[in-house]
Amino acid sequence: MLAVLCMAVVGAVFWWGGGAISSAIVADPAVVLAATLTFAVFAPMQLADAVQSVMLGALRGLSDTGFPATVSMVGYWAFGLPLGWTFATWGGWGAPGVWLGYFAVLLGVAAILTARFLVRTGRPRAQSFPPLSAQG
Repeated sequence: MLAVLCMAVVGAVFWWGGGAISSAIVADPAVVLAATLTFAVFAPMQLADAVQSVMLGALRGLSDTGFPATVSMVGYWAFGLPLGWTFATWGGWGAPGVWLGYFAVLLGVAAILTARFLVRTGRPRAQSFPPLSAQG
C-alpha cells in the first residue's frame, strides 16, 4: 500500500507538472507538447507499476519466480511492444502511444500477478451476490 501511495504522488506530479517539467528541459513547443502528453500517460502508469513491482517481490518471497518472469516476458515483449508500436504508428500517437501500449499491458500483468499472489496465499475471493430471484 505504501508503494501505491508513493507512486500516486509521483503520478500526480507527472499529471499536473508534466508541462512544467518539459518546459524546464527544452524550449521547442512541439517537443514540450509530446513530452507533456507522455507525462500524462506516465501518471496513471505509476500506480499499475507499483502494484506490479510489489506483486513481483511478494511472489519472489513465496519462491514463485518462473510464472511471474514468464508473464512479464510474454506480456511486455509479445503484447506490449506490438501494441505500443501500433498505437505509435497506426494510431498516430507517436511516443505517448508507445507508452500507452506498455501501460495497457502493465495493467494486465499487475492483475495477473495479483491474482497469482491471492491464489498462492489462499486469500478469499470476492463473494458473489445471490441472484435476485433467490432473495425472495
